[in-house]
Amino acid sequence: MNARVLALTIGVMCIDTSAHASDDLDLRVRTDDGALVITNREAAAVSDCWVQINSDYAVRDVALPPSQDVRLLLRRFAKKDGTRFNLFTHKIQGILVQCWKPKMRVGTFG
Repeated sequence: MNARVLALTIGVMCIDTSAHASDDLDLRVRTDDGALVITNREAAAVSDCWVQINSDYAVRDVALPPSQDVRLLLRRFAKKDGTRFNLFTHKIQGILVQCWKPKMRVGTFG
C-alpha cells in the first residue's frame, strides 16, 4: 500500500510512511503513542543505524532486526546541543535512517 497518512489527534502526531523516497532500505516508518516505530521489511538485520527527524533530532546505535518493529520514543531524539524533540510543539517533516552494518544504506521518509 502506497499511502501516506498524517493526522493530528489531541496533540499527538501520527505519520505513516509506507511509501518512501529511497529504495535502498526497505523499511516502514510510522508514529504510535509518542514513539517512532520502524519495521525492517528485509530478510536480514541492519545495525549501527542513525535515525534522524527534521534534520535536527537524532538517535544513534539503533539495530533493526528483520520483520520486527523497533519503537523509539520521540523524547529520546535530541539535537547536538541536547535539546529534546517535543511532539507537542514540533511536527515531523522528514525522517532519515542511515545504517552502516552490514554496509552503508539509507532510507528517507516524509
